[in-house]
Amino acid sequence: MRNKDLTYLKDCPIAVLGVKFSVPTPIIDAMIVIGGAFHEKSFFEETRYNLDYLGIGHMTKRQLLDYLYEGRYL
Repeated sequence: MRNKDLTYLKDCPIAVLGVKFSVPTPIIDAMIVIGGAFHEKSFFEETRYNLDYLGIGHMTKRQLLDYLYEGRYL
């Protein structure tokens, strides 16, 4: 996979974050699905870029907001 193909993969955590906290992300979801169809892959399933990769997979909504606004990483 070439570097330019990674653009779709890097959007996956945003979509997963939306699912985790019940925030719809239809535009990003569509981009990921279209990119996956173009490359004949499921980028939602075949990516290492997820919330754990970003180091925030374990956080609750309150912890994530505290991290974003106050810089406190739990």
